[in-house]
Amino acid sequence: MPEAPPSYEAIRLLAIAADFNLDGLGDVFFGVHDLPPGLGGQPLFLGAPASGGAFERATHFESGSFIAAGGAAFDLEGDGDLDLILTSGGSAGGGQTPSRTRLFVNKTR
Repeated sequence: MPEAPPSYEAIRLLAIAADFNLDGLGDVFFGVHDLPPGLGGQPLFLGAPASGGAFERATHFESGSFIAAGGAAFDLEGDGDLDLILTSGGSAGGGQTPSRTRLFVNKTR
């Protein structure tokens, strides 16, 4: 990864490797634990051919204060791009809803 994670992203609970943006390069999604309210973006890094195979942080993946504890990438609509389903370990905002599940539909195509 091209950067050391900030302290609020340091506890990474899961990693999902897939080609989310359909450019033929591997991308990595991390589910993190300690997201403070207002920061809420689970980190997604996209493979970047111009940087010699390193990754660049995507700026368009926003999940709110959701603590992602598990998940999978799959093609929900059969349109060729990968969608993401995440299970929750709670909320950084203090919500007591650990059974929440969120579906993020990829609009690459």
